Amino acid sequence: MESHNPYSTPCRIELIFKGVSMSILNKLKLLGTVIDKHLRWSPQLDSICQKLIRCYYVLGHLHKFVGVLATISFYHSNVASVLNYNTSLLGGVNGIQKHSLGLIFGFSSQKSC
Repeated sequence: MESHNPYSTPCRIELIFKGVSMSILNKLKLLGTVIDKHLRWSPQLDSICQKLIRCYYVLGHLHKFVGVLATISFYHSNVASVLNYNTSLLGGVNGIQKHSLGLIFGFSSQKSC
């Protein structure tokens, strides 16, 4: 008996809706959530990590030039909002959140928040 992997063979599907040919996308961003054609979460998690890495970089420089309140405001509007959206997927991002808060309050990476 031979096993068949549906992802290994190309499949040509033509989708026509009301006479208009529709294209099939590899991934789609809908309401801030990235959905790929195989319904995997890895593109969404990659997107979230990219956003958080950019915010972490900005936090690293921002806290040197503005006060703690402005930095916390940036954190809540950029980092916390990303972390709180689709929170059921984000079990592994607590470390990034702790590092971001450590940057705001000037803790070294060895200290725990």
